[in-house]
Amino acid sequence: MDNPSKTEKKKMKEEYRMKPKKAGVYLLRNNGNGRVFVGISTDLKDPGYRLKWELGLGKHPNHTLQKDWNTFGGDQFTIEILEDLEETDKPLDGLIADLELLKKMVIENKGWTREDMY
Repeated sequence: MDNPSKTEKKKMKEEYRMKPKKAGVYLLRNNGNGRVFVGISTDLKDPGYRLKWELGLGKHPNHTLQKDWNTFGGDQFTIEILEDLEETDKPLDGLIADLELLKKMVIENKGWTREDMY
């Protein structure tokens, strides 16, 4: 197969970018102390990739979570998808608003308190 031209590559990237992705709410659980971090992602293909990357660099804005990551080690944390939304082509702003609402509902349904969470 020949290498795609710049125009073809650009078209392929745009098609990928425009492809609807499964979005949702995920959980990062500290198995060492049971605390949880609940996050949202517009692409659940790998929901914790950025989170784990920031924590691995020591750059996560949640200092308590970062401290526990450093103390317990990354192997003590697990990620699970809690809820997902139907694939949508909704504009990003609307999608994020929907995800934040879904996150709030998940937290309420689970009964987690501030002490349980990061």
